[in-house]
Amino acid sequence: VGRRRTISATRSSPDAPTLRRLSESEMSEINNKNGASSEFSGERACLGEMRLRLVSEQTELFSPSVGGRGGGLFLEEEDGSGISFPPDDVPDVEKSTTEMSCIASAEICGGRMEIVYDDASVDPDSPAVKTKISFELSSPETVVIERSGTVGSVMIFEQGRFHRCEYVTPILRFEAAVFSRTVENTVGEAGGRLYLDYAVELKGGAAIRTRMNIEIAPLAGA
Repeated sequence: VGRRRTISATRSSPDAPTLRRLSESEMSEINNKNGASSEFSGERACLGEMRLRLVSEQTELFSPSVGGRGGGLFLEEEDGSGISFPPDDVPDVEKSTTEMSCIASAEICGGRMEIVYDDASVDPDSPAVKTKISFELSSPETVVIERSGTVGSVMIFEQGRFHRCEYVTPILRFEAAVFSRTVENTVGEAGGRLYLDYAVELKGGAAIRTRMNIEIAPLAGA
């Protein structure tokens, strides 16, 4: 039971919006919250274009809460001890699967890996969304994913930890809660794999579990 959509892209669209870089104060705040000490500024090393393949599967985890107070994630303990993830092989569960391939650009800035790509997986009807995945090479287990364009957000993924953020659409801003169950990251200068198993809830809505697998590799012949 479920829905599947496959998206393929090649180069960045010239009409796509420019991704806003976090300011040093914003990045410092993120680093402080996660115990990181690296600065966001520093020497750059451009790694060029890489091939990116993304597969994600989404299932509903909690129903919307009563009275718009926010669902399970907003009411749970900060360590996530009260969250119950169902087994992966539960039958008759509505699943939505997205597959996407595109070309991403990668660089290292001040010890921080940054991978940027046009993200049609967010809204295939309006693919003008840029996504940036970034993390300190010294602490790859803490991953930041920023989106800008028709939607905007800055989400922090750290295994076993909660983080709050805002999810911005052209119409409304939503408070969101993110709990990361699993963060596995082997991405480096030669590519690698990022696997995230997490739950995200827009306050007043259902909590959605996402299992996302991203594989990154240099272009053949590059």
